[in-house]
Amino acid sequence: MEYYSRQMILPEVGEVGQKKLSASKCLVVGAGGLGSPALLYLAAAGVGTIGVCDFDRVSISNLHRQTLYSVDDVGRAKAEVAKGKLTEKNPHIKVIAHIKKASESLVGAYDLIFDCSDNFQTKFLLNDIAFLHKKPLIRASIYRFEGQMQSYLPERGDACLRCSWEDVPEEGCVGSCTQVGVLGPLPGFFGTLQAMEGIKWILGMPVLSKLLLYELTSHTQKKLTLHKNPACPLCGASPRITQIEPSMELERDKVDLDQYILVDIREKAEVEEQAVTHRAVKYLPLSSFKLDVLDPNCSYLFFCRSGRRSLHLVGQLRKEGFKKVYSLIGGIDQL
Repeated sequence: MEYYSRQMILPEVGEVGQKKLSASKCLVVGAGGLGSPALLYLAAAGVGTIGVCDFDRVSISNLHRQTLYSVDDVGRAKAEVAKGKLTEKNPHIKVIAHIKKASESLVGAYDLIFDCSDNFQTKFLLNDIAFLHKKPLIRASIYRFEGQMQSYLPERGDACLRCSWEDVPEEGCVGSCTQVGVLGPLPGFFGTLQAMEGIKWILGMPVLSKLLLYELTSHTQKKLTLHKNPACPLCGASPRITQIEPSMELERDKVDLDQYILVDIREKAEVEEQAVTHRAVKYLPLSSFKLDVLDPNCSYLFFCRSGRRSLHLVGQLRKEGFKKVYSLIGGIDQL
C-alpha cells in the first residue's frame, strides 16, 4: 500500500484501480528506446504481469537512449536484463522474459499489447493479431525529432494500419536510428506516452482515439482522425486477411537445417571475412540474385549477416509465389 500510495490518492485509481493494475497482463514488444520507459512506468505503476519480448542483445550504441541498460549489460539479452531491472524496481510484480520474436500464440496470452518495435514487419504483425484477436494495442514510432502514438482498440472500431497501407512497406523506405540518428529523450517521451495510455486503458479511463503527432524541437502537436477503409484487406467489408500467415522467419534451435537448402546472400567481402562452417551452403549474393535459380518445390532458408536482408528478400519471394522460403533469425552467427 505504501509503494502505490501516491497514485492511489488519485480518485481515478484508488484501491479498486490498483487491483485492476495488479490483475492486468501486458506484453511490451521491443525493449529498446520506446520499450525502456514504457516498461519502467508500467512496472512502477504495479501492472501485475509484464512480458518483455525482444530477441536482441544490448550494444554500446543503445545506451544513450535505452535507459534500462548500463555498460555492464552490453552483450546480454535485453529481455533478460529488463526482467532483472524491473523486478528490482518493483518486487511486487511478475516479469517474464521472452527472448524471441513476437508471435500470435505469445500475444494471445496477454490483455494489452505495446508496440515498441522498430520495423514494419513486427508492426503489421501486431496490427493483424490485435484485430483478429480483438486485443488493444498501444503503438508508437519515432523519426529524428518527431514521432507518433496511437491507441488502437479494435472493439471501438478504430482504423487499422492496413486501412492506410494494405501491404507491409519495404524495410529501408524510412531511415532507422542507425541511419538518421536519434536523441535519447525522443523515444523516452513517446514510450512514456504509451505507458500512460496503457495505464488509462487498464483503469477504464478514456484513451486517445486519434493519431498523435508530436515534433519535439518546436513542440508542434497534431491529432489526426484515421478513417476506416471499406476496402481494407484486414478489417474491411470483404477481408482477404483472415488469419496470420506463417512466419517468414525461423529460429536456429527450432528447425532441422537438413530440411532446407541453405542460401548465403551476403556479398563476397562478407563471406571472406566470416566463412560458413556448416555443410553445403549455396552462395547467391543479393546484389546479383535472380529468381530463375530457385526451384519453387524446394524449401530454402536464407541468411545474411544479421537477418534483415534475408527477411526482406523472403518477403519479396513470397510475393512472387515462392511459399517455402524462410529467413534465419540472427543471421550467420546462428550457424
